[in-house]
Amino acid sequence: MEDYFGQDIKRIRHAKTVVSYAERILPETTGANPNVVIAAAVLHDIGIKNAETTHGSSAAQFQELEGPPVARDILVKLGYDEPFIAEVCDIVGHHHHPATEETVNFDVLYDSDLLTNIQESGKHEDTSSSGTGKSMAGTFRTEAGKRIADSDTARH
Repeated sequence: MEDYFGQDIKRIRHAKTVVSYAERILPETTGANPNVVIAAAVLHDIGIKNAETTHGSSAAQFQELEGPPVARDILVKLGYDEPFIAEVCDIVGHHHHPATEETVNFDVLYDSDLLTNIQESGKHEDTSSSGTGKSMAGTFRTEAGKRIADSDTARH
């Protein structure tokens, strides 16, 4: 990912922060596969570069369209097996648009990316389930994600 993004420190930093949140969520999330989650966290935005080049936009739908082929190439070169590659690419291919039913691996990645995006935006809305302010509690897909959002928001 770092080689692929080169000097794009913003994108590299974003991926590393997503990994950091995933590492906080994983121990509290039964059934998650850390290897899949971390690979998806590292590669979730890998399509941005091609999205900007091909579509002139880094919009979510273009990231999701362009990301899986790049992620697949990287994972094949690293020697991962097809089921692993397929799951990571599936997550990369819709990481902004969860389906009604998702895997726990998707849920951990989704919450990690959401927490990172909130942190990077500087917006610390009330994410608690208390109903005060702008509640995002329903947006998080894992209990650990909700708890982290609540604790991080309380500090700001």
